[in-house]
Amino acid sequence: MAAALNNTVSKLIEDARLEVDDPFHKQVTIDAALVCKQLWLQCGTWLNHERSLYLCALVFNRFSEWTLAMEVIKEAVNVIATNGSEEVDKAFLLLEYSKAQQGLGNLDLAKQKLDEADQIATDFDPSLYQWFSARRAKVVSPE
Repeated sequence: MAAALNNTVSKLIEDARLEVDDPFHKQVTIDAALVCKQLWLQCGTWLNHERSLYLCALVFNRFSEWTLAMEVIKEAVNVIATNGSEEVDKAFLLLEYSKAQQGLGNLDLAKQKLDEADQIATDFDPSLYQWFSARRAKVVSPE
């Protein structure tokens, strides 16, 4: 159930028909991401939990809930630090960190986190780097 919900929310936030200004779309999407997080926390591994927090970050950033995005990003980074090393996930979290900081108006910090993500990504294989680059392109680079 957690995996299905995770996939559904992931597709939903990329769907052009999602209206970020619609309170119903916002509430349902956020609620679904939070339920997914709770399911993975109770039934999954630490990686599932961390990745569900990433999903929440994506959702919160999609709806311009910058502070909430930062909360789950910090929690996800702590989950990684407590349980092992997951540089790939960390790079993607840093992209969302940058996006949230841009939304909060902290452009220097946003650029710093984007640079950190880019540094990690230099070690990615070509197919993973391509995926990273596509995700990065959705994060407006602060200049």
